[in-house]
Amino acid sequence: MRRRQASRRASAWRSSRITARCPGVDRLRRYREHSQGVAMVVHELRTPLMPVLTAAALLGSASPTQLLHMKGVIERKVEHLVRLVDDLMDVSRAESGKFHLRIKTLDLAKLLRSVHETCEPAITARGQRLELRLPHGPVELPGDAERLRQVFANLVFNACKYTPEGGRIAVEVEVFVESVVVSVSDGGIGIDAAMLPRVFDAFAQERRATRYNGDGLGLGLAVVRELTEAHGGSVVAHSAGLGWEAGSR
Repeated sequence: MRRRQASRRASAWRSSRITARCPGVDRLRRYREHSQGVAMVVHELRTPLMPVLTAAALLGSASPTQLLHMKGVIERKVEHLVRLVDDLMDVSRAESGKFHLRIKTLDLAKLLRSVHETCEPAITARGQRLELRLPHGPVELPGDAERLRQVFANLVFNACKYTPEGGRIAVEVEVFVESVVVSVSDGGIGIDAAMLPRVFDAFAQERRATRYNGDGLGLGLAVVRELTEAHGGSVVAHSAGLGWEAGSR
């Protein structure tokens, strides 16, 4: 009897010790992800700077034709840098709770048509198709139009990023009694099951997705989640795509 009691006590102690170690493991994982994120930021900011520095060094001896080419290079790379910095600022604002939303009643269908117009040139350039499936009539809900436009553009560009040439991306809106659901699906490589719980974390990029098309900081979906939750909505990921919901059923 005493042996059995001692064994049970030892088992309980081992279980509590393992449980106590879990927060440390989580902290270590977060620290590692933060370190990897910092290294990624440095790399992504440095990459567009090098062509700018090269072009600037050659400006004094360039011909008029070369100057036009260099001007284009500098403009594209600076725009890339601005997007990276904007993403970093958005994540920082979200983590500190400093998002300021201008909430008004808007037509989600009209907003998504404008997102379609914004995204279509980049998608067409990759030989992809963007399908927009909207209900008849307006879809009114309260929200910050500019921020929601950013949310859906990020979702569409994320799908574009991992969809092969000639692939299809679909945006579909479903209206329920107490909620509106927007689904973004694509014919890309899908999301690994182990990655699904972390796909909206800052700096989270799946390894095979990075090999497939690895530009960016992995902040776009983090911004999507923060902006969506600031609107009182939710966003979820499935292997076949991403779903956005406003309201509650």
